[in-house]
Amino acid sequence: MFVPGVFAPGWLKRQFSEPRTTFLPYNNALVRGRAWWCGVKRADSLISPVIRELGIEDSVKLAEIKNTWHNLFNKPLSYHMSPFKLSDGEIFLNVDSPVWLQELNFYKEELIRKMSSYGVRAVRFRLGRVSKKSEIRSQKSEVRGLTHEELSYVEETVSQIGDDALKGAVKMAIEKAIASGKTKISLKVKSKK
Repeated sequence: MFVPGVFAPGWLKRQFSEPRTTFLPYNNALVRGRAWWCGVKRADSLISPVIRELGIEDSVKLAEIKNTWHNLFNKPLSYHMSPFKLSDGEIFLNVDSPVWLQELNFYKEELIRKMSSYGVRAVRFRLGRVSKKSEIRSQKSEVRGLTHEELSYVEETVSQIGDDALKGAVKMAIEKAIASGKTKISLKVKSKK
């Protein structure tokens, strides 16, 4: 008998006529009954029991929630609350002001629905510090390029350094500081007399 949906040459079709578990036709895939079974397992199916035994399942889920926080919730909402603890399906959220704390109480069901894929069944709020790390990351990705004047200033500054490795490191540090906007340089125009 031929297994539907599986292409096999004529001699292999005969092998499927009786169920076997010891026959290894291609790529070490076993035939169990009349279905293909491949010995490859997903990594998460192997790691999940280890994580559960170590008791860090909630911590791993919390880390996943923190990584996708700004994708789960829109901008004003995600900047006024942040997760800080997950315990037995209950997530604890820090909220930055009493006004937002009261407002978020009206949206509990929606918050639970959006985080249910992470095993969240209940939400608790408290006043606390809201993490701004992801906001800082998004600002860093918007680094501007340097102008011609700024590049010439950097070249002029590092031109007197003799060691090439040190020169490259200093040049990169100055360019990064100027591009981030944290360092301002005053470009004095030299007048020719």
